[in-house]
Amino acid sequence: MTVRLFDEDAYLSEFESKVESVKEVNGRYEVILSETAFFPTQGGQNHDEGTIDGIEVLDVTIKDDIITHVLKEKVSKGSIVKGKVDFNHRFRNMQMHSGEHIFSGLAHKLYNAENVGFHLSDNSATIDLNLKLSEKDLKKLEGLVNEAIIKNIDIVATIYKNGEEKDIEYRSKKELSGDIRLVEIKDIDICACCAPHVKSTGEIQLFKITSFENYKEGVRINYLCGLRAIENYDASLESLKSISKALSVKQGEEYKGVEKLLSDDRLLKDRNTFLLKKLVENEIEKADFSKENVFILLPDFLKDFLRYAMDLAKEKSTGRIGVFCEDESHMARFLIESDSEDLRELNNVLKEKYGAKGGGKPHSIQGTVETCMRLKELF
Repeated sequence: MTVRLFDEDAYLSEFESKVESVKEVNGRYEVILSETAFFPTQGGQNHDEGTIDGIEVLDVTIKDDIITHVLKEKVSKGSIVKGKVDFNHRFRNMQMHSGEHIFSGLAHKLYNAENVGFHLSDNSATIDLNLKLSEKDLKKLEGLVNEAIIKNIDIVATIYKNGEEKDIEYRSKKELSGDIRLVEIKDIDICACCAPHVKSTGEIQLFKITSFENYKEGVRINYLCGLRAIENYDASLESLKSISKALSVKQGEEYKGVEKLLSDDRLLKDRNTFLLKKLVENEIEKADFSKENVFILLPDFLKDFLRYAMDLAKEKSTGRIGVFCEDESHMARFLIESDSEDLRELNNVLKEKYGAKGGGKPHSIQGTVETCMRLKELF
């Protein structure tokens, strides 16, 4: 069993320990120490970062109460090494995890909602509740969490041995036995937890829900706390500054610039569609409808108007009509229709002789073919 120094002092960032074993695995070294301040990946939270004797710690795992540190380089078995936990990273995780306890505790207290999933990494933080809550409910919870932060309530972690906790009502995702570590925030939450936490709620600084979505039978909340929330705010503010500058609007009125941009975009799309349809109409006017079969080749930029071109052409002919659009690589999209001819046999010919791909109905086939001019002989 590895002595967990982070249980005794969550703020400990430097320590010395004896190397109990070293094992090389795929060019990396799995190191077990007699005691450690490195929190391993467990309970939904990622591991601490830092160094051991100046060597980067790549991973920290736990199995059967034994904590293993994965290092880039080798250390000597039996030696005394110095560990340094990246406290900047640790403290951010502490803020995030403590904030989650307040939120989950209040969700349980107010709505009898259970936390059934928790994930905390450097890239994301989520809380899964087994109950669907409305945006209004979540906003209320967010406000209450921040009220608890302002009150600067003590956060106390206690290890109970030999069933000492049996008369205490606490949250836990599963049945526990043996020594149990409970984290208590008075009048808000008591929860079984293995992770380091801040000393008081005030150190969390801020709790902010960034998004939420229905998930399984409940809701998944994405959130940020403390320094991560502040960093996210700074990044969002810089982004808004760039948007307001690009749209030439005042800060705080970015939505007006976006609305105008969307309105202008819709107007341009409508004008563009109108002009492109005019071009299609000109191409149809130039087509030779004196023959029973009609071959029409449109520029590639009109490829989204095959249907429109066909509808116009069918007003002038009931025979076989082929409308094609060929790009620079000579790959062509086609639509072939006839009111008087079953085109299924033609479709087989297109596939077997010309390597075309596609399908359709008896009087309408569509697809792609390499070099549409090879098909002109069919018209």
